[in-house]
Amino acid sequence: MPARAVIDASVLLASLLPDEPTHPEAQELLGLALLAPAKVELLSTTLLPYELTNGLWQAVRQGRLTPEDIEEILQKYELFEILLYPVRPKAVIALGKSLGYPSAYDLAY
Repeated sequence: MPARAVIDASVLLASLLPDEPTHPEAQELLGLALLAPAKVELLSTTLLPYELTNGLWQAVRQGRLTPEDIEEILQKYELFEILLYPVRPKAVIALGKSLGYPSAYDLAY
């Protein structure tokens, strides 16, 4: 059984954008997921594509990327096999109540 890792857009953006600081552990995990997907299973919510797209578009607006750069970055993104799960609002609320965590958005992951 492969190891499972939940990832969000910040991890992907850090690995895909040339000017973002990266974390060695995250880079190692994503590299392993690309090279040996049978060993690492990447999981996220259906929010991920929206967050990734927004992060890329903000980088264009800030002059860090061109719209043409996005095409190349999205091709790299598509190499990752990420299992996307729908956000279940009732489950998020139940988790928030049990943990006392203030952000439903973060709990969705």
